[in-house]
Amino acid sequence: MVNQMNKILIELFIPMLDQRLELFIPINKTFYQTSILIQKAIMEMTNGAYKISDKAIFYNQTTGKSYDINEIVKNSDLQNGSSLLLI
Repeated sequence: MVNQMNKILIELFIPMLDQRLELFIPINKTFYQTSILIQKAIMEMTNGAYKISDKAIFYNQTTGKSYDINEIVKNSDLQNGSSLLLI
């Protein structure tokens, strides 16, 4: 059984793919590390059609706030159910 105490469930919209996903992200990683993990998974799901970018940024879909890539997720305002954009 996976320990969900170190993760939160978010809704992620990827405009480039016009795709919406629900996924757990680790709260003890930076937004940059989280972005790379998610992008690697997306690249695999799209058989390489999606290319990883070290410039990808998370935006809060409700407030429009962008998240600093060096910020640790647990120190942000994200919580279970938050909606993000990955651009």
